[in-house]
Amino acid sequence: MRLSIQEVARKAGTAKDLDAFWRLIHDQLVVRGASSALFGVLASRRELEHMKLSKALIWRSSHSREFLEAFDADEIVDNDRTAGHCVADSEVMFWHDPRHWQDATPAEIKRAQKERDLGLAIGFTVPSSHFFPDQVGGAGISMPDVPLREFGRFWKEEGRELVTLCGILDAGMRGQHLAELVNLSAREKECLTWLAVGLRPDRIADRLGVGDKAVEKYVNGARRKLKAATRDHAVAKALMLGLIEP
Repeated sequence: MRLSIQEVARKAGTAKDLDAFWRLIHDQLVVRGASSALFGVLASRRELEHMKLSKALIWRSSHSREFLEAFDADEIVDNDRTAGHCVADSEVMFWHDPRHWQDATPAEIKRAQKERDLGLAIGFTVPSSHFFPDQVGGAGISMPDVPLREFGRFWKEEGRELVTLCGILDAGMRGQHLAELVNLSAREKECLTWLAVGLRPDRIADRLGVGDKAVEKYVNGARRKLKAATRDHAVAKALMLGLIEP
């Protein structure tokens, strides 16, 4: 059932958990012509100065199983020009606009061809900075059922609401549902919090009444979930994303 944007915003604010929120927004994108979505968030652009985008991005997707098998978690957005657009720009990007591909690298073109084979030729990407200037990330929405020759007319009718839905998605995923998206355990958050205030791992182990290996396990688990390269990076990222409060 198609809801008004006002009703979607109201329901989004009261969604009981991440799954309910995601399902609400996804369903409203679908009734407006979308097929699937991928949302991702970065803590900082600086992360990309020492690691690839896929290694740093925290994401959720409803793209097909074939897509997820073609691009595994370690390369989910590598050489993805639309994902790179979210880092470098704030305007809406249409995947099928040839102007965005004039200076594409061979690796980006190869990936785009692979995505077209998977039904991801038509769609749009909205950077997080389109709504929140200091945020990095965005949403990519596939629309394979909209004929290319009709896309201009379709966008005039539905584009504003589709972009607004992406804004609601971005705000909710970064706000009340980011902790669920990352899914740190209580122990993982506790270890990161003590690290953030300067406690050594052996002191954390004493405080928690566990062994040093247990603390190492908790910290490594948090590092993987946060897509962090090091222990210090995990602490910094948790702080920047507001997941811990020292």
